[in-house]
Amino acid sequence: MDVGRAAGISLAPETLDRSHRLGRLQPGKVRPIIVKFTSFNARQKMFLKRKELSAERVPNHPTLTRSAITKIYISECLTPKNQHLMYVARQLKKEKTLWAAYSTNGIVKIKKTEEEAAKPIKCLADLVDIAGADAARTAGSRRPLVADDGGHRRVGDGAPPRIKAQRERRAAQLSGRARPTTIQRTVDR
Repeated sequence: MDVGRAAGISLAPETLDRSHRLGRLQPGKVRPIIVKFTSFNARQKMFLKRKELSAERVPNHPTLTRSAITKIYISECLTPKNQHLMYVARQLKKEKTLWAAYSTNGIVKIKKTEEEAAKPIKCLADLVDIAGADAARTAGSRRPLVADDGGHRRVGDGAPPRIKAQRERRAAQLSGRARPTTIQRTVDR
């Protein structure tokens, strides 16, 4: 509630469904707080104002001092795959390969230059297409990039076996070495 006030938003207690700290209590470390809003609109208000956090909006607050507010980071919950994409994109931003990396409504977006429109990325191959092949390796990518014979890249992203088989068939067709497709039928007895 106080963080919302510091951002210039008045959040009523009814707008928060639940909130709690994450992780174990460790001396000298502040545990992050996860918050679930009751409505999408309340969440969006907070996300739109998150860059406007100011200690002057909450004067004489015991914990929300200027130095504490500079350490507040508001982000959305992402899937493990998108967390990894976001990590790699932020590394590339730090290395000045990308101009911006952010997520909106669970979709990771990047900009190569300031003038460019933001492009959504769904896998490391999308990131490599925009930032360049060396950029993903430089960023310390944990997931290996595999080049197909047809020049198409695919990512070892833990996709289900059905999706992996579709990718392999597509790559084989593109490279001219089509593999036989297995068709399964169920027979009623």
